[in-house]
Amino acid sequence: MPRNAGKAKSLDRHLGQRIRELRLQRGLSQTELAEPLEVTHQQIQKYESGKNRLSVSQLWLLCEFFEVPIASMFDGVSKKVLKSRRG
Repeated sequence: MPRNAGKAKSLDRHLGQRIRELRLQRGLSQTELAEPLEVTHQQIQKYESGKNRLSVSQLWLLCEFFEVPIASMFDGVSKKVLKSRRG
């Protein structure tokens, strides 16, 4: 496993948690979030669990949809990533 693979997985999980938080704050189902992003609810589920990585363009679309700055998606990530040694 590459040296940074565990940190990347931790980042994927962090972004997934942020997506879930934003979705729930707005009272949306995974299907309701998936439709404007033109993905399936299964894809949203995979993003939220950290199983699938977000492309930069998908992250941009999510942030536009939620009307949040991209930087806010990474709030608190450095501490989480530094503490994580393995995915």
